Amino acid sequence: MGLAKKIKREAVKEKHKTDKEVMYAVNRKIATDATMFATENTLVFVLTALRDKFGFGEQRLSRLLSAYNELARCANEGYVKAGEVREQLLKECPSLKDRFKE
Repeated sequence: MGLAKKIKREAVKEKHKTDKEVMYAVNRKIATDATMFATENTLVFVLTALRDKFGFGEQRLSRLLSAYNELARCANEGYVKAGEVREQLLKECPSLKDRFKE
């Protein structure tokens, strides 16, 4: 069964009454899954680069993930915004400005 059909079936089970509500639930689920997939892949590439090029071991990578998760939690709970973190990073490391889109 395709992903969209599976999500639609789940949405119908949750008693969404209109096609519009079902489609909204389907689109929201697909967008959420795509975002999580992209985030996880990006994180895997960063961790691999740190391990391969800079000698990070399992403990350092684990500590990095903990720090990352803490920042993500703070952002999700509204304590900090990603733009603010980025702005501070670029202020402290101005040579990185070329690497980011404005």
